[in-house]
Amino acid sequence: MFGGGFNRTRRRIARMKGRDLQNGLTISFEEAAFGIKKQIRINKYVECEACQGSGAAAGSAKVTCPKCGGTGETRTTQKTPFGQFQSVTACDRCEGTGKIIETPCVECGGTGKVRKDVTMSVDIPAGVDNDSVISIKGQGEPGINGGPFGDLYIAITVRPHKLFKRKGQDLWLEIPVSFAQAALGDELAVPTLSEKVSYTIPPGTQPETIFRLKGKGIRSLRGNKMGDLYVKVILEVPTKLNSKQKKLIEELGETLTNDSYNKRRTFAETMKELFS
Repeated sequence: MFGGGFNRTRRRIARMKGRDLQNGLTISFEEAAFGIKKQIRINKYVECEACQGSGAAAGSAKVTCPKCGGTGETRTTQKTPFGQFQSVTACDRCEGTGKIIETPCVECGGTGKVRKDVTMSVDIPAGVDNDSVISIKGQGEPGINGGPFGDLYIAITVRPHKLFKRKGQDLWLEIPVSFAQAALGDELAVPTLSEKVSYTIPPGTQPETIFRLKGKGIRSLRGNKMGDLYVKVILEVPTKLNSKQKKLIEELGETLTNDSYNKRRTFAETMKELFS
């Protein structure tokens, strides 16, 4: 039962995919909404053009490793009181590949790759948002032992907009209106990402009233469905009034009763009930 043993400490180096890369890209709010093609520049390892990634100088090639005979492994046998044990390790001459380079390429030093600045075009689809990641297959670094190239991942950052806020595919906008506009109603010029549209607010529009413009949001990243634009009415109280303006407001206030103010009337009635 103690006649022999076998121990494999390291396996032969297999074909391995190259290293994946990640790069950040900042775009504008509008570019995220409509999509755009961008040029990016990254510094990475690429396949050596001089040797086409082989690592061998022109006119030469990789040859079979004389130490392991091309197996990529070396075996050693050790005698013990319990019998013979055999160990298999990766060949230290060819590093487990089974091949060696007799004449290394002068450009890459036999590695088969060189570091280089690379400029490439990236298609940014409509609808991307902060932290969206775009993957580009095969644009990472060269593989190991003839393995495939890695991939490139572009992490998107979107600059904020001066007017719009985004919630998923929907846009939100606040529009200030005067007391006269809210009380009498008015036709507002509402901006969208592509044009100006008209929307009429009715007389008696209350502060923070929200209305929706269907289909005026941002296109879905996975389809053609459009989000909506939500507009919140913000009542702006005038400041820096002159004496004439103050007098007019006072006269208007004197003519208005609680019947003109639903919330004020309800509040007054509740107060009366609480302290009656």
